[in-house]
Amino acid sequence: MQEAVREEQADMTGQIHQMWERELGLSDFDDSEDLFDLGATSLHAMRVVSSIAVSYGVEIPLPDFFADPTVAGLSAAVRSQQSGA
Repeated sequence: MQEAVREEQADMTGQIHQMWERELGLSDFDDSEDLFDLGATSLHAMRVVSSIAVSYGVEIPLPDFFADPTVAGLSAAVRSQQSGA
């Protein structure tokens, strides 16, 4: 059971990473890198957060994204919203 949860989380992280790849036109970056250091803007963030809402059915407040502007941070925020935390 835990293995399936880990695979699902890895898949979600991979999908969020792909959203950022498309948005920034980059492919070689780590999930823990600050997306603003990679050239992201608040407009990029709004578009990706909107895509996450469509894909996962959760609203990530922009201040939550700004608190940890990384793929890993966004993945954690999605999991937190999905669990109702």
